[in-house]
Amino acid sequence: MLSALAGLTFAGGQFVAASFAILGFVGIFLTSCVLAKRFGQRDRLRFLLGLTLAVVAPVIAISIGANPVFFVVGSLAALPGLLGAYLAYRLGFQSLPALTFFVGALALAAPCAAVAGGASYVCAFGLLILLLPFFCWRTVEVRKSLSLGGSGGRQGLKRVGMRESAYATLWTFFVVTVAHLIF
Repeated sequence: MLSALAGLTFAGGQFVAASFAILGFVGIFLTSCVLAKRFGQRDRLRFLLGLTLAVVAPVIAISIGANPVFFVVGSLAALPGLLGAYLAYRLGFQSLPALTFFVGALALAAPCAAVAGGASYVCAFGLLILLLPFFCWRTVEVRKSLSLGGSGGRQGLKRVGMRESAYATLWTFFVVTVAHLIF
């Protein structure tokens, strides 16, 4: 959810409203993840929690002053999220197409948070253009590495995860810095 944090840096005086918009985003993602696999008994609570966040959090965001256009950006995220859920159901949760669509949906959290907080549409689009390709590219690279058996067991998987977290954090920090200088 680094992209959400990137978008929140542009929220200005509407930080709380933008945070509630992101909670709605989290709800959509949680619901999509539950739908991506066979719906079991334990998943009912996760599904209801995700659905509740997806509905209630945006209503609260609007009521405390979020720019309602964030619904448009959030709706755009629903498409790759639902497509990712369908592909995960068909091909497996860790299939490359499913992971890439899920990551694409998450990358839309940055412009959603930025717009909800009052940032310009140009700024939100800039965040999307700078974050989406990077996160999808890193997803493809990690998946390729894991497919080739490059993880090296539990420790290797942990090492890959830490390395990718560092890459994502540094790139997000760079994008936010550049975007604040430009916008």
